[in-house]
Amino acid sequence: TYSSKLKVSLVAAVLMGSMAAQAVSFNLSVKTKSSSPSLGGSNVSVSYNGANKSLVAGEFRATFNGPTAPGYSSSFLAYCTDLLSALRSGYFTPRTFPEGPNPETNPNWVALGGQKAAFLYNGFAQAVTGDDLQAAALQVAIWEVLYDNSIDLMGGLFQVATVDVKDAADVILASLAGVDDETLKTYTET
Repeated sequence: TYSSKLKVSLVAAVLMGSMAAQAVSFNLSVKTKSSSPSLGGSNVSVSYNGANKSLVAGEFRATFNGPTAPGYSSSFLAYCTDLLSALRSGYFTPRTFPEGPNPETNPNWVALGGQKAAFLYNGFAQAVTGDDLQAAALQVAIWEVLYDNSIDLMGGLFQVATVDVKDAADVILASLAGVDDETLKTYTET
């Protein structure tokens, strides 16, 4: 099975998944599609809270420089969860999710957003590896569940203007239908 962890944006973000919260920081380096063309992703036009952005959406490779966090391989595929910051290498500390919005993780995330993102990652990341459209769609779906209470890529705080990516992301987001909060709460650690 694919890793049960959602790997996140490497800015002021965190590692989400099934590892215990620790006060230890881990050094990660990042490679994106521009430096590793076999990774999936593409340019997308999005809007968050009324501000338009052109971004590269898709998977990236994170590699531990030095000690590896428990439960992780030394290198893994990941997706960005910090829509408002640039992706970079650096030191990151695992954290635990509360049931509601988490100022410690990201104050802009909606309640259960991190858990929904982990659910989508676990269900789709392995299948979309290397596929530009599908990797971009998974990235957009992750941003949607993190930053918007509505699952509607044409309305709400987070919107997508790139039609093919939006349509593919809608299919991914449909997998959340019928998933109850108790199931989502099983994704509790970062």
